[in-house]
Amino acid sequence: MAAGSGTGLPIASEGIATEAGADTYFSTRLGASDYWTSETEKTVALTTAENQLTRVYGNLEETMEVEQAIYEQALFLLMDSGVDRRRSLQAQGVREAGFVQEKYDRGMGGIAICPFAAEVLGDSKSALFAAEVEMDTEDD
Repeated sequence: MAAGSGTGLPIASEGIATEAGADTYFSTRLGASDYWTSETEKTVALTTAENQLTRVYGNLEETMEVEQAIYEQALFLLMDSGVDRRRSLQAQGVREAGFVQEKYDRGMGGIAICPFAAEVLGDSKSALFAAEVEMDTEDD
């Protein structure tokens, strides 16, 4: 990992995970083909995923488990485009929002980590944002 232009934030230049490796991994991953397509910004997704995991877990060693966690985090980002929207709402102090009435815990925030990636990296708790989800089934 190289430091990013004076920001002190990790920037994946020669990342652990590769596009070719991700293509192979996702070819046998159920549901991945809906999100990991030829139109996907694969390098951007992998770089973002690796940067996020590095920010949360520190320097990552080049192991099969870490590579798998990066692939899963990249897929998580592609699958849930609302993660940034939720984080923005939380930063603004919103505690409840959305059609499904998502409720956010005050202690939540930061970088959302895919539960599978968190488990692979040995973290039994993952940074999911929706603490409680209730469906509003009443017709207006």
